[in-house]
Amino acid sequence: MLAPELYDDAFTYLDAQQSIELTMDLAESYDVLTGGVHTIFAKGEMTYAEMDSTTLIGTIPYESNQLTVDINGTEATSRKQAFHQLISRPMIDTTCTGNKLTILDSAYQTCTKYALAAANAAINGSATK
Repeated sequence: MLAPELYDDAFTYLDAQQSIELTMDLAESYDVLTGGVHTIFAKGEMTYAEMDSTTLIGTIPYESNQLTVDINGTEATSRKQAFHQLISRPMIDTTCTGNKLTILDSAYQTCTKYALAAANAAINGSATK
């Protein structure tokens, strides 16, 4: 299911056959803690909208180049731990108390539930979706 509409800054115009570069920390999202030489690539689908629109209308497949990288397992472990400590719980201002804190905590728990379900679907779901 496509999101009906996004903000303008969520979009990047791409010409036909244009390439883009993306830098990411693999240790934040993948199990590379044992280190060693790994071949990595990205393959999937991205959503798109018509020019000058923010309404998503379809998906298009993409595939990256393959890279061979030598990962330092010790560094990957410490980076993963630091990242997950940073995102593990939101920082709530101490002035947020009572009913507002209860509502915020409930919303966080619901968001966590949906995020975990989405992560599970991404890992275990059908490759054709």
